[in-house]
Amino acid sequence: MQLKNNYIRLTLDPVGAELKGLYNIETGKEVMWNGDATWWSGISPLLFPFIGTSKDHKYTYEDKTYDMRPHGFIKDREFKVAELTEDAVRFVYTSTESDYEVYPFKFEISVSYTIEWSIVKVDWNVKNLDTKEMLYTIGAHPSFICEDGDVLSFETKGDKTNFYSLEGPLIKDKELMEPKRLELNADAFPIDTWIYDGVKSATLFNVNKGSSVKVTFDDFTYVGVWSPVKNGQMAPFVCIEPWEGLPDYTTATGNLKDKITATKLGPGNEKAYTYSIEIA
Repeated sequence: MQLKNNYIRLTLDPVGAELKGLYNIETGKEVMWNGDATWWSGISPLLFPFIGTSKDHKYTYEDKTYDMRPHGFIKDREFKVAELTEDAVRFVYTSTESDYEVYPFKFEISVSYTIEWSIVKVDWNVKNLDTKEMLYTIGAHPSFICEDGDVLSFETKGDKTNFYSLEGPLIKDKELMEPKRLELNADAFPIDTWIYDGVKSATLFNVNKGSSVKVTFDDFTYVGVWSPVKNGQMAPFVCIEPWEGLPDYTTATGNLKDKITATKLGPGNEKAYTYSIEIA
């Protein structure tokens, strides 16, 4: 499925309601990573109902233990197309009984993409269809083609910012730190993922071509920045990931009700999130 105007062309997949391609018509260049499994088979998965890894890949709720794969399961579910116009599409997924076996809440998620000029606006809406309070985290994981020497810079919300360190796939600690301006190469990722709070946007700038990709995410508390490094070489893409929530802490009890960064959504309530991608 595609959306197109005079500036950009989006390629979208109902499985995971995933953005699979963002093509710059003016330059004739693709902006998104292609999903080559040599590096990483993802492109822009939606992370739900958990971001990152749950401790021991499990969690408990109401004395029952559930297995949970990293980044949740919604990326593998097929959404229905609820609305479609020339410049916008809205996908909807309603949970099933099989979902209930791994995540004990009934829910609905809608994912909308709207294009205007060279901007992609992404809107999510999470609705609790259950009779009990729902707990979850949710995040984006878009990957953008980059080259050695490209620069990634951050715009903060104006308050203090924290850096969150990892121990394996789990959050270990946080400390006051301004987001680092990253010159993208193998040395830019001495750690697995840069995770900050207090950031409102991140801009990837190609020094040689003068082009840029700006991801704006005012609605989100955290951002993760990731690119794999193998044999001293960084992958030809970088992920700029707006998150509402974090992976489990190393000190996590495993009980979902104790999850520090979980959003709590009452029965029948819904919550909206928005981020945008602008190319120039």
